[in-house]
Parts: sequence; C-alpha cells; structure tokens
Amino acid sequence: MIKSTNVSYLISLLRFPMIVGVVFIHATIVSYAENLGLLLKDMPVFYIVNGVLGDGICKICVPLFFFISGFLFFYRTVWDSKMYFRKLKRRLHSLLIPYLFFNLFGIIIFACLQQLIPSMQSGAHIPIMDWSMTDFFNAFWRREGEGIPFVGPLWFIRNLWVVCLISPLIFYFVSKCKFWGIFLLGVLWFTGWKEFSIPGMQAVFFFSLGSYFSIHNNDFICVCNKYIICAVLLFIFSLITHLVVFQEKILDAYVIRVLIVSGLVSVISFFNYLVLVHNVTPNKVLLSATFFVFAIHEPYQDQFKKIIFQLMPISDNHIIVDLQFTFVYILFTIMYITVIVILFKILARYLPHFVTVICGGR
Repeated sequence: MIKSTNVSYLISLLRFPMIVGVVFIHATIVSYAENLGLLLKDMPVFYIVNGVLGDGICKICVPLFFFISGFLFFYRTVWDSKMYFRKLKRRLHSLLIPYLFFNLFGIIIFACLQQLIPSMQSGAHIPIMDWSMTDFFNAFWRREGEGIPFVGPLWFIRNLWVVCLISPLIFYFVSKCKFWGIFLLGVLWFTGWKEFSIPGMQAVFFFSLGSYFSIHNNDFICVCNKYIICAVLLFIFSLITHLVVFQEKILDAYVIRVLIVSGLVSVISFFNYLVLVHNVTPNKVLLSATFFVFAIHEPYQDQFKKIIFQLMPISDNHIIVDLQFTFVYILFTIMYITVIVILFKILARYLPHFVTVICGGR
C-alpha cells in the first residue's frame, strides 16, 4: 500500500487542477454545435474529448471540493459552540464577502455592457437596469427559473455557506450515526433525492463524507489507497459507459455518480502517488490564483465564446468542423485560464490588500 502524505500538502496540490476542471465544465460548447444544426455523432473527436473532460472526469471536481471543505471544517477541532461561531466568522471572510463581491461585480459589468451593446439583452432575462428590488436580491441567491445566483458557479459558495451554517447538525449526525449515517446520505444522493435544492444532497453528502474522516480521525488517503485498483477499474468502466449512454439522460446521471465516487478515490490516491514517488509540489503562483480563477471565469467565458464563434468561419466539412470545435474547446479554455492567472498576478502586485479581501484571505 502507498503511504499517505501530509494531508494539507495533498489538498494544496489538488486545488488548482480541480479549478481547471471546473472551468472545463463551464467551457462546454455543445449548445453552439446544436445551434448550428450540428450533431455530436457527426463530430466524433469533439464528442469523445468533451465527454471525457467536461462531461466526464471534470465532474469529480465540485464533489471533491465539498469533500475537502467538510474535512477541513472539522480537522483537528474540538467541537463546541465557541468553535462553531469562530468557524462561521472565518467563513464570513473566506466565503460570504467574496460571494457578495463577485456577484455584485458581475451584475455591474453586465449592466454596463447591456447599455453599450444592446444585442447582449437576449430576451431570456429582464435587462438589469429594469430589475426590481426582488430581482436584485434574487441575483444574490437564486435567479428565477435557474436556481443559481447571477454568477452561476458561485452556487458552490452559496451552498457551502449554508452547509457551514448547519454544521452542528452534521457534526451530531456524523458523530452518532458514523459509517451508516454517511451510507444513508450517499444512497439519498445517488438516487437523486431532491427534497431541497439549497444546499442540495451533493453538498450535504460530500461535506459530511469529508467531515466523517476528521471527526473520527480516519486517514482518507489510506482508505483511497486501499481501494485504488477497484476504484480505477470502476472509473474507467463508468467513463466508457458514459460515452455510450450520453444521450440517455436518466441512465447517464447514475453512471456519472458512479464515475464521481470512483474518480474521487482515484484522484486522491493518484495525487498522493505524485507527491510521494515523484515529489511533485504545488506551484505557488497557480495555488494563490486558484480562487480568483474560480470566481471570475464566468459569466465572461461564455461571452468570449460567443465572439469566437461569430468571428470563426465554420467549414462545411464535418471533419474540419470536428477539429475546429475540439480546438476551440481545449485551446481557448487553456488560454482563458492563463489570462486570468496573469490578471490575478497583476492585481496581486499592485492591489495586494484588495485581492486578499475579495479572495477571502487566500
């Protein structure tokens, strides 16, 4: 069995690659193909790349972040009411302030753009300048008909904040029910139980799963290493199955959940292997930019993609179109992340205190 490395070190190494995965999830351009009347079956290369990355492997990232958050929330902690309020105070700075800032920033930017470029008002939503107070407050919680805040990816921060608020219940439940309590939450998540959308079963299950290892002082890296062979085989099988049943939404949802669990185990064990065997270390620049990349990549990424497809001539040849979409999906996303990291470094150099505040002290 591979020995486990320092937990905090491993988590630091995981952060940036997982954020890259989140950006790839939101970088999907399937809808653009559909708008052009293109079928995924006519673009085999893009179909496989998109299915393996954004709609496959990258689906692990958000549950893994909830898992890590749950683990760290109770890590080396003597739990009582004072500790609870101390934790909430820290999350006020690390979660709530960035959440409010980046939502407000997105609203202001798009309000200005809608005035300068009327075509950005698609008709799907009321123009920002015509919002009522209810619309404004909903933009910070869940927009009507969407269930997400104005800056969509920040739903993760919102749900994580809610889970932190109910953490005493999670602590009591996990302490008393132990493994079988986690198993019950896992079953509810796997079967798609949706009695509450905020914080949602995904957040509750994976946060509780992470907290289980902290509360009961279990080494989750050792557990992942123990089941690595089974997890990898199941991960490969579920990924291949996902590519086959991609169009069958209900069946594919269960396949993706198998992929997430097996992938989470595989990723943790793989990164532990990189640290112990190959002495891989986190890049300080990328690590410091992680939260900024997450918070700022949407909804601006989608606007840049629209510009690219307006400027890029689409070939009549299916093979060339296939390569065009694959090229845009991979290269644009990498370039976009690179630009954000550069922007972060510039801001961090000239406005260090400001960047520290909006990134939650990270």
